[in-house]
Amino acid sequence: MRLGASNVYLLDAGDALVAVDAGPDYEGAWESALAQLAEAGLQPGDVKQVLVTHGHVDHCGLASRWQQEAGARVWIAAEDAERLRHGGRDASRARDHALRFLAACGVPAALIESRPGRSRQSPAPSEAEHGGRRLANLRSVAPEHGEWPAPLRATPAEPDGLIDTARPLEIGTLRLRPMLCPGHTPGSVLVFDEASGDLYTGDHVLERIAPTPGIQFDEHGGRIRSLPLYLRSLQAVRELQPRRVLPGHGEPFVDLAGAVDRVTRTFEQHAARLLRRLQQGPDTPWGLVSRLYPHLRPEAAWLVLAEVVGLLDLLEERRQVQLEAERPRTYRPTNG
Repeated sequence: MRLGASNVYLLDAGDALVAVDAGPDYEGAWESALAQLAEAGLQPGDVKQVLVTHGHVDHCGLASRWQQEAGARVWIAAEDAERLRHGGRDASRARDHALRFLAACGVPAALIESRPGRSRQSPAPSEAEHGGRRLANLRSVAPEHGEWPAPLRATPAEPDGLIDTARPLEIGTLRLRPMLCPGHTPGSVLVFDEASGDLYTGDHVLERIAPTPGIQFDEHGGRIRSLPLYLRSLQAVRELQPRRVLPGHGEPFVDLAGAVDRVTRTFEQHAARLLRRLQQGPDTPWGLVSRLYPHLRPEAAWLVLAEVVGLLDLLEERRQVQLEAERPRTYRPTNG
């Protein structure tokens, strides 16, 4: 099913259907899902299980509708369960960590307070994704992937169970292999149907887009170095040989290794560019954003900042840059 720019896949388990991803919640989304089911001769109650690939609002927004109106059980990895409970957003504790981190990165206080969509219930800047648009006006991803017809809503849901990535999922006639691939979110999961050869990738692997891992924190308040983790997770699945790759956005494709290589190459190019700028003088993450993108649109600022932070993590892990000062966080190349 296509719900705006998001895909929901229905798998035949014999006497029932299994959905991969719940889909986004926006005005008319559930009605669109019902219409597409009816067009295929199906009822909502035919969907018995929903496997959420990760806890972002455009993938888990309709989880509660599947539970309440279809009677389906919703599953997600433990690492993203709290996000599902908050409708695809960070919990308030994680948002507080993110706001403090923004200040430490050199972002002006006035800009933090005035960021698009800011409210007590709005998501933290870590959740900027798909073109940098905020939840308040989140519509576009990319021209080839279409748009959501209306702003996305963060609708909380309680998971019925947690996906165990240590063993296969056996649901009816299906035997699915879930794979934990942290980075885009801590609990991003790929689902591999080895019998059919279909690999469901959520946002972990998209054909033409390099998803930016956000600014994320663990349950103890420690910041997760998301981009290096994401790139390692990408390499971990590169050698799989699926018949088809079915992503969370866009059309199915076949060249998994090629898509992984394109994403990896994009981040390597961006890292090299950032390092060249940093060799012109030490700077904060926000200072680097301003130097790299002097004409940046305000709605894209948080997405770009998340990428710059991730690239600095990558370069620091490779010992090409080092943290010179904590507040504000200031980096310099290790060669001077």
